[in-house]
Amino acid sequence: MVDLLQQVICDRQLDTTAGDDYGRSETSSTHADATRRLTGLPRRAASRLLRAGRVLLTGRDETPSPIWHAETLWEPVKGGTQLDWSRVGDAPHVLELGRAPDVEELRLIQLLGLNAHTGDRPVITQHPELISYRPLVLTHLAQALKAKVLVEIGTARGLQSVFWARSLTARGAAEGRVVTCDIVSHDQPVYRTPISGDRVWTRAELWESIATGKRIRFVHGDSRALAIALMEDADGGMTFDLVYVDGEHTEEAVMRDYANLLPFLTDSSVLIFDDCDPRFPGVERAVNRIVQQRDTTIELIRFAPAAYGVAVVGSPMPLRRLLHRRNTDGLEGTPKARPLRWRHARRELVSQRD
Repeated sequence: MVDLLQQVICDRQLDTTAGDDYGRSETSSTHADATRRLTGLPRRAASRLLRAGRVLLTGRDETPSPIWHAETLWEPVKGGTQLDWSRVGDAPHVLELGRAPDVEELRLIQLLGLNAHTGDRPVITQHPELISYRPLVLTHLAQALKAKVLVEIGTARGLQSVFWARSLTARGAAEGRVVTCDIVSHDQPVYRTPISGDRVWTRAELWESIATGKRIRFVHGDSRALAIALMEDADGGMTFDLVYVDGEHTEEAVMRDYANLLPFLTDSSVLIFDDCDPRFPGVERAVNRIVQQRDTTIELIRFAPAAYGVAVVGSPMPLRRLLHRRNTDGLEGTPKARPLRWRHARRELVSQRD
């Protein structure tokens, strides 16, 4: 799998148009900003990063492993993109926006991330070394916006909520809050992780070792249950700064989530929609409608060669600028911490386990 991934990357020379052409009809390719190559990231260096990242995230090398990966490198897509590209302001690749995770972040990604879905065996997502950058980038976005009230619809294992809670604690934002909801209860044993084998976990068990998990308010139910819970207590007058929608992936469900959250949104609220890509045309159509209603633009974060995409709606400026700004105009950009080298991180993780 590693060799195949490397060959795809080298053949395409990390040309991010590979992700743009994926599942798109010729009539919808009028987005010049989305066809640029990665900048400042040489092909060979990126290839090494992806390979080392896969080894570190899975805790495995190229020897036979009990970890099951998705069987195909490219997931099937029916039809082309449904996204209104006239509303897309920019479509940066995730490697242009984020830094490598530190050791503690890697531990959380191994425990809560990798998109291992429920079922009779743990299955790891395609390209985990790229997908794992998403919680870091969205955390940097929260920092840049100085968001105080952060909401996640569709908790799952809680990776994004935990990253946000850690960020609020690190920033000393005592009044900051993270609120999340899921139709799977906190004590329902349904989650598997590729790292821990066949054990089935509850979300509460996964959060036991995470101190900042206590800072997260969990509501059992959908976005309507979350809205009712907030309206019935002292939080009824709160407004949301940053919302991450990752619930049911149909147009009707996404629009329903948006309608339930609308009383808590302001003109400056920023919305994030997970899986906004051709695999889920309903999500793309819903994003089109919401963007039109709010009269704003889309910043589409791409993860090529993975088909995965994340749409950011209502950002005050392009993500390339927002996430790399220094402390000017009241915005705090991505920390200038030196990126962690994967081999150093792996050595430290191994020493901690021993």
